[in-house]
Amino acid sequence: PLSQNMSVTELSRFRTRICERKALHGVCELDERCPFSHCLSWHRRNPYEYAYRPNLCPNVVFQNENRKMRVKNN
Repeated sequence: PLSQNMSVTELSRFRTRICERKALHGVCELDERCPFSHCLSWHRRNPYEYAYRPNLCPNVVFQNENRKMRVKNN
């Protein structure tokens, strides 16, 4: 069986960049197994480069549009 734990390097890269397949073709055959972000408007920040803050930026809001969450920067 494959390990469920990520190395520090894997964790620092996990979904911090946009999936090129999803961006170019609108679909990625890896789906949830893909290490890249499928949200084209927002991706995860590298936790080793940016300090975690538990509060959202007051200028960022999440809106449900056509049953999809969108990130808006006001």
